[in-house]
Amino acid sequence: MGIDARVPAEPLSGVDYLQADVRDESIAELLRDMGADTVIHLTFHERSRRKESVFDSNVLGTMHLLGSCVDAGVRKVIVRSSTMTYGAQASNPMYLPEAWPLQARSRHAYVRELLDIEKSVAELRREYPELIITVLRFANVIGHGVHSAFNSLVNTPVVPSLLGFDPLFQLIHLDDAVAAIIHGATVADYNGVVNVAANGVLPLWQILGICGRPTVPVVHLLANPTVRLTQLVGLGRLLAAVPFDPDYLRYPWVADNRRMIEEFGFAPMLNAEQALRTYQYNGQPLPSTSETSLTAAHLPENGT
Repeated sequence: MGIDARVPAEPLSGVDYLQADVRDESIAELLRDMGADTVIHLTFHERSRRKESVFDSNVLGTMHLLGSCVDAGVRKVIVRSSTMTYGAQASNPMYLPEAWPLQARSRHAYVRELLDIEKSVAELRREYPELIITVLRFANVIGHGVHSAFNSLVNTPVVPSLLGFDPLFQLIHLDDAVAAIIHGATVADYNGVVNVAANGVLPLWQILGICGRPTVPVVHLLANPTVRLTQLVGLGRLLAAVPFDPDYLRYPWVADNRRMIEEFGFAPMLNAEQALRTYQYNGQPLPSTSETSLTAAHLPENGT
């Protein structure tokens, strides 16, 4: 059974849909009447600017749905999140484990709202330990039709980068992200947080080279929105259009995926570079290459 506030344009075969909002008071009764065992919560609107209606749907809607699951006696809930919640910090280790504190400081509303959701989930887990809540912290999801910060970045006509910095990015192909959700719902009963990322990492400059996107190196002091010189040199609008905060283009925020493989029992089919090259960019897959890249074979065993 699928529940959404809008009827999907292309319904899945064999899946019945009910048009309803997760904030509806009838959700608990509906879940109870269906005898729902597992709920997969995917409703989330990525928006850079704060909007009350979006916050109400993202954060308050999630809290209401989780409460309805408790009232209905649901056994397991899958909630999506992002590795962006760790924040990009100069003091971050090379690989961020799930227990690492969430320290994101972002001008983008969707990052702050994910932090609010994770805080609510943690409180609910302590209050109702019998409810299995699997939080999947996804790396940058890439794929045709995906509305994400990373997809926006690689489709920006000219991508600004911070002079002297070449940050590492993690990816997960859309198909592998869906497979991880299905695995969590049907196979793994994991009560906790799991980083979901493909093996391997890619430096930003290599990503832009593969995608054929030009870049404008910017002195990192100019990335501070309080510096008026940014406007004088015409970089203000360019930097404002980037869907990542400057720190994410400067400091490490690579998540450790060992728990995903060893405890959650899931392994993505594609590594980071394969995920990028199968992305439908301008209607065509990115070209393949025989060149070596920074993949799992070139990284320590304890990380992606």
